This record gives sequence, C-alpha cells and structure tokens, in this order.
Amino acid sequence: MAALAPLAFSAEEEAKLRALFDHIDTEHKGYITHDNLRHLCSELGHEMKAEKAEELILRCDPDKVGKIHFEPFVKCMSTAIPKLIVAIILIGAFKKLDKGETGYIERAALEKLVYDAGAKIEKARLDELIAKANPLPDGRIEFKLFVAGLAAHLRSV
Repeated sequence: MAALAPLAFSAEEEAKLRALFDHIDTEHKGYITHDNLRHLCSELGHEMKAEKAEELILRCDPDKVGKIHFEPFVKCMSTAIPKLIVAIILIGAFKKLDKGETGYIERAALEKLVYDAGAKIEKARLDELIAKANPLPDGRIEFKLFVAGLAAHLRSV
C-alpha cells in the first residue's frame, strides 16, 4: 500500500488540535511527554506501558528528546488521522460483510473489499496479511486477528 498522504488542517481543525494538545499537556509546559500520553490513555480507560508511550512520543519527536511541541504534534496527527480513517472504514466494512455476526468473513470477501476500495497493495503482501488473520486454512478471517493485522500494517506505512 502506498503511504497515505498527510492531511492539511483548516484553522478550525488546528484550533481543535490545539485544544487537544493543551488537554494532553496537563502541566502546561508547551510539550507532551510519554507520561502525558500514559495519563491520557488512563483517562480513556486504557493502560499503556511506559515503553510503548516512549516509542510513540519518539516517532513524533524530531529532536528525539522525548518531548513533542505543538508543531510536530500537528504533523504527527496529519499522518495518523488518515490511517485511523482507513482503519475505521475497513473495520466497518468487515462488520458489514459479517452478516451473521459470527466474527468471521470469507477470505474472498476480504480480498474483494481491499481491491474494490482501491487499495494499492501487492497480492503477495495481501496474502501475507490475510495469512496472519487466518492461521488455519479454512478460508475464514477472524475479526480480532484482522484488526491486529490491520494495525500492524498501518504502522508500517
């Protein structure tokens, strides 16, 4: 899959990002640290390990000192949000294809979904991703494994 194009934000959207940044920056220091990120996750009911939070912060930190100021935060969001949109669309499509609400869809249905959506992914890479979501050769894709494989793939693009 080709890398997703970063978003350009309107002034209104950037103001919302500023409000989010300020909410995460609980100490009002003008930057976000891994501790701030862990606090946000806890606030949302999800515990995040320190190592994972540090990794995420460093991805967006151009100076690699463990602090994200507002401009790099916006840049990071401009690349993260398109990935989230793709994930939401694909998860929604999976749920729609799972008419019996079994938690599974057929491999052929997933392949058709990917190509109908216009995804630019080589067949070998798609086969690799499907194999991770379908460790048994029964032709069915489990939702939980699909989501895990999708998350891993989106981290790589």
